[in-house]
Formats: sequence, structure tokens, C-alpha cells
Amino acid sequence: MKKTTLLLLTFMLTVSTTFIQADEKAWYSHSLLDKKTMKEWKKSKLVEKLSVCANFTSVEGTTSRDAILESGGDENIMKVFATNLAICIDESYVKSIDKNPIAEQAALCMMIMGYFKK
Repeated sequence: MKKTTLLLLTFMLTVSTTFIQADEKAWYSHSLLDKKTMKEWKKSKLVEKLSVCANFTSVEGTTSRDAILESGGDENIMKVFATNLAICIDESYVKSIDKNPIAEQAALCMMIMGYFKK
């Protein structure tokens, strides 16, 4: 059951697109990591990590997206959720998960952090 839930959540994060119209110069417009591995995550710049985390936290069906929408799309609220997710992904990293997709690790963190609706 837990594995099925994780796979479903990972799929949601992988195929979903953000609801935010990204300005090319905005901090959340540099998302190139969504289909990459944890090994590539560790080598990435902070702006890339925050950008992909902003996309993940703005997926429909998440409490984080609801909070962002309730704030009128406030970038600062989105950045708080994205930063917390990036910290969780960074802190959960161990070398043995180098080949795991970032979306899978993000889904685990988002489950732990309560970002998914029940």
C-alpha cells in the first residue's frame, strides 16, 4: 500500500506542471531537475533546487498549493514551501540513493511534511 502511494505521488510530481506563469528571470523558472536523479541534485545550484521544489509544492492536491493560492500566488509563501522541501531532500540524501529520481525523494519528503491532502 505504501509503495503504491509513493509511486502515485511520484508520478503526480513527475508529470504535473506548475500553475505559475514563470517569468524567465524569476527564481522559480530554472526547473531542469524534475526528471533527474539524486546524484544530479547534489551537484545542482540552490536556484535550480528551489525552482524544482517550487514546481513540486505547487502540484494540484497539495496543501502547499492551497496555501500559495490562498495568499494570491505570493512568491514568498511559495519560496518558504520550496525551501523547506529542498532542505528535507538535502538532509535525507545518502549516497545509496544516487540513482533514485528526485521526484521520488520529493514525494517522500512531502508525505512526511504533510504537503499531500488526506
